[in-house]
Amino acid sequence: MSSALTNLAPSERGTSSPTCMRPTAWSRGAPRAPSSRSGRREKGKKQVPPKRTDEVARRLAVIRERVERGAYVVSFTHTEKLRRRRIRAQNIEEAIANGAIIEDYPDDPRGPSCLILGHSGERPIHAVCGRVDSDEILIITAYQPDPDEWESDWTTRKR
Repeated sequence: MSSALTNLAPSERGTSSPTCMRPTAWSRGAPRAPSSRSGRREKGKKQVPPKRTDEVARRLAVIRERVERGAYVVSFTHTEKLRRRRIRAQNIEEAIANGAIIEDYPDDPRGPSCLILGHSGERPIHAVCGRVDSDEILIITAYQPDPDEWESDWTTRKR
């Protein structure tokens, strides 16, 4: 079991209830950040399409490696949202393992972050990840993209 899942209360590890990390990110001194609505882009927030370079591939490899070994935390402000969305830690892990970076947020107030599109089974999942250069990745939020806001490829926002 990954170390991320070992931080869960025993009742959260079962298959009958959604799982997500206990709110440990802020207890480690991470700055509290303003929350966004269901992972939607905040007005005025700079959104930059990722450059298809070795740097993007390197960042994705780092994120995947850290998530695979459980070196991540879920933002305290979003753990309840993940529970309500029925997104488990294993859904996030699976989506990141097979996902791709589709947007960069270099000016995010929490520090540079990126949006990853991946799938858990047939379910598309967007995960916003930050703190890529630290020992633990920060999962800022994760959600199932809304078809009213995203094109059918889940990578392009509707205008």
